[in-house]
Amino acid sequence: MTTPRVDTEKHPNVSLFEITPEFIEEAEAIIRESDNIVPDFWKKKYENENSKNWDTFYKHNQSNFFKDRHYLPDEFALDELSADKTKEFHVVDMGCGVGNALLPLLQHFPNMTAKGFDCSATATTLLNERLESEGYSSRCFARPGDMTDKSASYEEYYNTADFVLLLFVQSAIAPEHYEHIQKLAWNILKPGGVLLFRDYGKYDMAQLRFEKSGKRQGNRLGEDFYVRGDGTRAKFFTEDELRSIWEKDDLFKAGEIVTHKKLFINRKSGIEMKRIWLQGKWIRL
Repeated sequence: MTTPRVDTEKHPNVSLFEITPEFIEEAEAIIRESDNIVPDFWKKKYENENSKNWDTFYKHNQSNFFKDRHYLPDEFALDELSADKTKEFHVVDMGCGVGNALLPLLQHFPNMTAKGFDCSATATTLLNERLESEGYSSRCFARPGDMTDKSASYEEYYNTADFVLLLFVQSAIAPEHYEHIQKLAWNILKPGGVLLFRDYGKYDMAQLRFEKSGKRQGNRLGEDFYVRGDGTRAKFFTEDELRSIWEKDDLFKAGEIVTHKKLFINRKSGIEMKRIWLQGKWIRL
C-alpha cells in the first residue's frame, strides 16, 4: 500500500495531521461527557431492520450518494495487475452497494472480472443496471445477500476470488458478526488471495459528531458503534481491533495497516474537519 499523502496542487484545502496525546485527550473527553446509550429494544430493532434500512437508503439516494472510488488502484498499489493484460483476475465485493468500487476497477483493469453482493436488493439492482448501461455486464454481476445471515449460502463464491473488497462495510455491521464475516471472506478467497479493507478510524470527526449530537437523542449502540437517524450504523476501528478480528485463528497472514489522517478545511467557513480512515491488506493462508 502507498504511504498517506496529499496532492496539494489538486487539493489545496487538504493536508495531513498527527494524532497527538492532546488530540486523544480532547476526543476522549467528548466521549466520556456524552450519555447517549441506545436502549436495548432499539438496539435489537436496528439489528433486525439493518437490510431494510439500507434498502430504504438506496431507494431514496439511488446511485448518487457515494462517489466512485477511483483512488483504489493507487491507494492499494494495484497497477502491477494490469501489466499483463492476458492474465485475468477475479474480485468479489462483499457489500458492493451500487458499485462505487467495482465500476472504477472494471474501468481501470480490462483483465478483471467481478461479482458482488449486498444486503440491499435495491442497491444490487441499481448496480446491475449501471453495469449494463456502461458495457460491463459480461464481466460483472451482483445479487442481494446479507452476509450476517448465517443460513444464507455463498458457496458459488467459494475459492474464486483473487481479491475480496470490504470497503466501508464492516463498520455498518454489529461486532457480533465479525467472526462470521472473517470466515466468509476466507472461504471466498483463493489461497494466497488478498482482502482489501478500508473503513472509519477511531476519533474520526464523524464519531465525535455522533457523540455531540447524541446529547439530544441517544445514538451509541456500543463501544465506538453508533446509529444514524435513518437507522444505518457506523463503527469506528483501531488498528489493534482490526488485527484481533482478521488475524484470529491464523486464517490470514499478519496484515499491513495504514492509518490515513487528513485535515480538510472548508474554504468558505474555515471550519477544520479531521478525518481518520484505516486501510488494510490481509493475505489468505
